[in-house]
Amino acid sequence: MKKSFNKTSREHWGVKVGDEFELSVPHTIPGQQPIPIGTKVIVEGISHFPTMYIVSDGQNQFSVAVHSVKKIK
Repeated sequence: MKKSFNKTSREHWGVKVGDEFELSVPHTIPGQQPIPIGTKVIVEGISHFPTMYIVSDGQNQFSVAVHSVKKIK
């Protein structure tokens, strides 16, 4: 049976939607100012292969690699 990897999940390895993180590296969105280190973000989903967190800083929604954020809550 072939798995479909184009879906997002709500939980993965102890991280779930609603968890709070902060950026440990700056994040760049084309055409905007970089989002600085230390910006608090909230997980809104988790994508797979590669595993990335879909996060929001209150103004933008973007995806980040799991190693570019650290959990604060």
